[in-house]
Amino acid sequence: MQEIYELRHGKLSRIVDCVIYISSHTKAETLVNLASENNVKLCVYGGGINVTRALQCPKEEKRMIVSVDMSRMNHVRQVDRKNMTDIVETGITGKDLEKELSRYGVACGHEPDSVEFSTLGGWISTRASSMKKNSYGNIEDIVLSIKVVTPTCTLQQSFDYPRFSSGPDLNQIILGSEGTIGIITEAIIKIKAYLNLKYVNMNLFYSIILLQVMNLCINYPEVKYDLHQLDQLIIINFNLYSFENYVSQQEGRIYGQNKKILYNSVYVI
Repeated sequence: MQEIYELRHGKLSRIVDCVIYISSHTKAETLVNLASENNVKLCVYGGGINVTRALQCPKEEKRMIVSVDMSRMNHVRQVDRKNMTDIVETGITGKDLEKELSRYGVACGHEPDSVEFSTLGGWISTRASSMKKNSYGNIEDIVLSIKVVTPTCTLQQSFDYPRFSSGPDLNQIILGSEGTIGIITEAIIKIKAYLNLKYVNMNLFYSIILLQVMNLCINYPEVKYDLHQLDQLIIINFNLYSFENYVSQQEGRIYGQNKKILYNSVYVI
């Protein structure tokens, strides 16, 4: 927001001097080593949706600032259906990650509001939460191992099992580090069997509408309802049959007859 304001009412006080696209872990190591030798400041760019000014260049910074664009590190490197783990490059966006995993019949399940634009590396560096955390957990519950390039070495835990008794936990140091430790290039994450989430969500929304209509009919019987209009609304949104006909789905049955709704069962998650 600060940068938008500056662009509309003046100019940016400080911008990056160079943008570099990296496409592999090896190139990330080379870049970090060169930056360390030449006293160059690196600013890692993932989805570009940070709201805490993490991508804003400090006015007082005198060194050369290089923006490291991670968009080319967007590959799913390995899917292990036996152990239900996945090796992923951290420049991949949430939308592309789920699309790629769906080819193997699995899902990550981490879905923040910014899932379309935010990246796996951004989730890790900001310790992101998710709308589906009750089912899949937050990012710290999904990540098993992180590979990060620092000015002195590459850090990585060399295992992909969910718990260990020795410490300290390297993951907990990197999670939420906001890019201050190094460039996160790769992660091993948990995956789960793919569910048709769109179908489940549709049933949930559809069931809520039906329950609301039934509540009105029961509590306010003196009010006359035009069920035909309700039919049109639901047909438009869900492509279902009319209330006045028998409506059958796998999870629920609903009758609508003589301007009364007879409730058999509704599938609610």
